[in-house]
Amino acid sequence: AVENEQEAILRMLLATEGIDINSKNNTGRAPLSQAVQTRQIAAVKLLPTTQGMDVNPKDESGQMPLLCAVKDKGMGAIKLLRATEGIGVNSKGPRGRTPLLTTAQMDVKLL
Repeated sequence: AVENEQEAILRMLLATEGIDINSKNNTGRAPLSQAVQTRQIAAVKLLPTTQGMDVNPKDESGQMPLLCAVKDKGMGAIKLLRATEGIGVNSKGPRGRTPLLTTAQMDVKLL
């Protein structure tokens, strides 16, 4: 649903009892990571509000959603993720870099 920009279907799936909301797709991305990677802002806004959603899932390369958003300079996703409780601002990616360090290196405004 995230990959195909189907917000109504995504909402229906998230409301389905017993569904694994953190299940990764065939490329190793959890729903929130996929939403960030594909710039699906509606999904980036919706997913973290879902009970049980992991807001810091590592993707196939070991990166978390906020770091991916920073690297992609996805300002909408960065803003939404920064406002998300529990988001890993200081979590290290595969090369030991945090989103904050990466913003400085890439001249992206995180705060």
